[in-house]
Amino acid sequence: MTRDATPQDPVTLGKAAFNEGRYEQAIAYLEQAAKSGADPAALGMLGASYSLLGRHAAAITAFERAIEMNPRSAQARHNLAVAFEQAGRRDDAIVCYREAVRLDPRHKASLKALHRLGAAVGPAAAPAARRRPSRLGRIARGLLGAVILLAAAGAGLGLIWALTGPARARGAEQRAAQCQRNLQTVTRAVLDYARAHDGTLPTAAAWTTALGPGEDSVLRCPSDLGTFPGYAMNPVLSDMRLDQIGAPERTILFFEARRDQPVLRHRGTAFYGFADGHVERLSEAPDYLWRLKRAADLGPVNPGEGALPPAPESAPPEAPPDEGAAPPPETP
Repeated sequence: MTRDATPQDPVTLGKAAFNEGRYEQAIAYLEQAAKSGADPAALGMLGASYSLLGRHAAAITAFERAIEMNPRSAQARHNLAVAFEQAGRRDDAIVCYREAVRLDPRHKASLKALHRLGAAVGPAAAPAARRRPSRLGRIARGLLGAVILLAAAGAGLGLIWALTGPARARGAEQRAAQCQRNLQTVTRAVLDYARAHDGTLPTAAAWTTALGPGEDSVLRCPSDLGTFPGYAMNPVLSDMRLDQIGAPERTILFFEARRDQPVLRHRGTAFYGFADGHVERLSEAPDYLWRLKRAADLGPVNPGEGALPPAPESAPPEAPPDEGAAPPPETP
């Protein structure tokens, strides 16, 4: 879509804010542009702004919208892959890197990312079995009937798996979606409780009192109905005032738990509710997300032994990215 580059154009204003490092303002302008039909480039810059603020779920949504508008763009697939990798969703990132290479076999950034993650560009073809000539013809003919029976049994098992496997996968994702809704309800209810109590969060050991009567049903994960409650509050934020949290979008407030210990219930992933109210699905929550970032002394996050994936850039880098770190998304 062609736009007039007037000072009031939200895309122009959003790009200027992005280039000046004013990412919150860039998001406001670019979301306004998206409502009126933004082009893929604006959505890519919107996703990069969210990523730079650590709001990976929102970044993923923006990049997915850009792909919907331009499904043949290898760069859009690459940006989505980086957002998945920053959110801890390695398998989803590999799928998108491979799709970028499929669309553009010479897409160097995606090729380097697959190499860094130890993933093949595409599924490797199984080598053809070598036919070994048999010298025991009569024994082979005698075993032929048994081989046929075994093959038939294997085919039957394969058919059963083909019929039931996808159904089980769909059921698991439906339970995961319900778990996400439960945790979203829990997170928002506790934040509403804090706002109604002078901005102070409840005690981590008694946070369930923040939920109204009849809301106990949201305290169980459908994939682990035997655990009640199936979620726990980050004890670091116990009795904490909301205005003391300097980076709520990067601070875990709630997590899936069994006996107050984090648990991965959904195919090696779990949902986490953050202090700004959003929920993310991660394969593992890094150390720095559990720590309190105070408004008074908020500085660069030190994730400990691990390293944060690099922030997205507004334009492709001139030099190839370091193979030892995740490359940033690039806005067109």
